[in-house]
Amino acid sequence: MPKKPRKLGSYNPRRIMFGPKQIHTGRLRGVSDVLYAELDNCEVTTAPMPASADDARRRYAGAILYIGGGEHIDMWRHFDGPIVVINNIAPEVPFPQVLPDDLAIGRMAAEHFLRRGFKLFVYSGDDSGFGVLRGRGFVNALNDAGMAGIRSTTGRGIKAIDEVEALMAEHPGEPVAVLACNDWAAHSAIHHAHARGLTCPDQVAVLGVDNDPLPNSCCFTSISTVETPDYEIGYWAAKLLLRLLNGEPPPEKPILVPPVGVINRESTDRYATNDPALVRAVSFIENNMQRSISVDDIAKAAGKGTTVRTLQRRFREVFGTTMVDALLRARVDRAKTLIAAGTLSIKEVAYVTGFANPSHLGSTFLRLEGMTPSDFRKRVKSVSR
Repeated sequence: MPKKPRKLGSYNPRRIMFGPKQIHTGRLRGVSDVLYAELDNCEVTTAPMPASADDARRRYAGAILYIGGGEHIDMWRHFDGPIVVINNIAPEVPFPQVLPDDLAIGRMAAEHFLRRGFKLFVYSGDDSGFGVLRGRGFVNALNDAGMAGIRSTTGRGIKAIDEVEALMAEHPGEPVAVLACNDWAAHSAIHHAHARGLTCPDQVAVLGVDNDPLPNSCCFTSISTVETPDYEIGYWAAKLLLRLLNGEPPPEKPILVPPVGVINRESTDRYATNDPALVRAVSFIENNMQRSISVDDIAKAAGKGTTVRTLQRRFREVFGTTMVDALLRARVDRAKTLIAAGTLSIKEVAYVTGFANPSHLGSTFLRLEGMTPSDFRKRVKSVSR
């Protein structure tokens, strides 16, 4: 027997608003995975901003929001259902938040540049919540490492390159590392550097945040980026929303989710040194990492008369690491980029990046990144963006 048609108006789910616009598909997937598994008669929907709090009350049982400034906050204050905010723009938000750990993002970016030997730095940010915190984490980590050549600006693009040129005037011939507060700011910095005749990454190395495919797709230099934990932010935001729906009190502080890692692409694909032996050694590592190479091979590539002992000392002085760890770091960085792309299996990634087997990749990845390659792939969720 065919089913009777459902009467008009009989479908009345508990609608959860995600939005008001869809920015990160990974976050939406994390939200949907949790709510559809744990909340009966639920419908997750993306929609424009409701016209009023009354409109929101009529339509939604709860909301997971990207929220802007004053008028957004004022309207949602009058919404009766639970709210979780998942972006950090306004300085004070009177709702529970689940956010990327922006201080940790800044520290991770600093560590990336320090491993590559940079001594001069510019932060290109803005006065948003995430812009301030990413810059603070970046500058604090550099100060802790004893770096002195640090500039910050709340202007993107052209103002960041003004600071780059000021540092270059004080330190002729030295490359400058730029952390941009997000990938669009990185896109702007790269294009303004090009307009000034500065090459990226040889003179200006630029790192963004978010692993956003749009600015990367329309930039002539592929953008290195700090991968934010989008799926996990959505996942924990939904978990928190469920607790609020059940009448539990909100947390006193935002829930912070650590960044996934740096995806290294062209815009930071260089080591900052003018030492010709080190330049030759690093170039040899980058071009031969897929082969089984030794420290003797690296020393030979560095030039006639360069001993392993001398080269090891130079690596420690400039990069703070050994040749072996520099080789392994280069392989892991390449592996992270390939894993994020999502086209190769972990086994294939191991072999094309020079590891003897997937187990060797796994143990090295765990030591350097604090997670396995499989965990990294799960966290990136690149195909869901």
